[in-house]
Amino acid sequence: MSKSIGEEEIDLPPNDPLRHSNSGKRWILGVVVLLLPILAIAWGVWIVVRPIPHADMTVEIPFGSSVLGIAQTLEEKGVIGNRWLFLAYNLIEGKKLKAGEYAFQDGLSMPEVYRKLAKGDVITYTVRMIEGWNIMQLMREIASAPYAWPTIGKEFLEVCKDPVVLAEYGIEAPSCEGYLFPDTYKVQRPKEAAAIVKRLLDEYKHRVTPEMMAKAISVGLTWPQVMTLASIVEKEAAVPQERAHIAGVFLNRLRLHMPLESDPTVTYGLDRTDNKIYRSDLERVTPYNTYKIPGLPPGPIASPGIASIEAVLNPTPTDDLFFVAKNDGTHIFSKDYASHSEAVQKYQR
Repeated sequence: MSKSIGEEEIDLPPNDPLRHSNSGKRWILGVVVLLLPILAIAWGVWIVVRPIPHADMTVEIPFGSSVLGIAQTLEEKGVIGNRWLFLAYNLIEGKKLKAGEYAFQDGLSMPEVYRKLAKGDVITYTVRMIEGWNIMQLMREIASAPYAWPTIGKEFLEVCKDPVVLAEYGIEAPSCEGYLFPDTYKVQRPKEAAAIVKRLLDEYKHRVTPEMMAKAISVGLTWPQVMTLASIVEKEAAVPQERAHIAGVFLNRLRLHMPLESDPTVTYGLDRTDNKIYRSDLERVTPYNTYKIPGLPPGPIASPGIASIEAVLNPTPTDDLFFVAKNDGTHIFSKDYASHSEAVQKYQR
């Protein structure tokens, strides 16, 4: 290469710093170039996994919400930092996000929020239907629940008598009384009373099998009669092992056209909440006073559990026609009125 006129060539000593300055700069630049992507990736990861500070809160994700709608809601509530980052994360994960009411604690990262939605880790509430409860008792339980609204009790009772609901579940009765299956349920926040009623009726349909229903004929009853008698057995039997025996006594009385004389039916007909019964109550004529009216009452008086239903379908073979409580949860069973009267004198006086 030709030199410019007047240019003086400088020959630097081997150890002169200037000789190595350019290569040093190139080395530093190379390190920076290598580090930049790593730093960018680290920053991106931190943005994704960093905990988002906010107050503990609940957020409702409505059914039918799009992923964009969910991301927007979460960003507006401060649960996530950026909706677009959430959408990008969703493109990578590709999971279905579930609607419902969620509790988000302070300091959750975006992936933790996403996993919660993908899992459907929603807030649930307890609905208790105790064996032997009637619909009024369940209504009071529901009306005092944290998810309740002012008119839920009234709406609940209306649904229980809705002919469309009764027909849907094959209930041949004026209400759902006796068919709301007793159990403890975990449910999402209900938007309408019908959701609770149908949840319990679904369980009834699941637990009561066609084989059980077909067996009703073996004891000379229709299925609605089985459910009615099972509800009486549920209220009368405090000791599980006596259920089938009590069912046998009532079936004997029905065959002989004797009044059932069941105290729980009387108190149900009087809408008595304290379950106390007085002698004057036995004289008050209602469709449920089985002292005055022979045969079964018009329908169940409570929700029986499977054990009481099975007791009616598999009663103890017995000649007994009477029983009286011993005040310890058990009963004395008798074949004739004279023996029964002695037991009454001994345990009820």
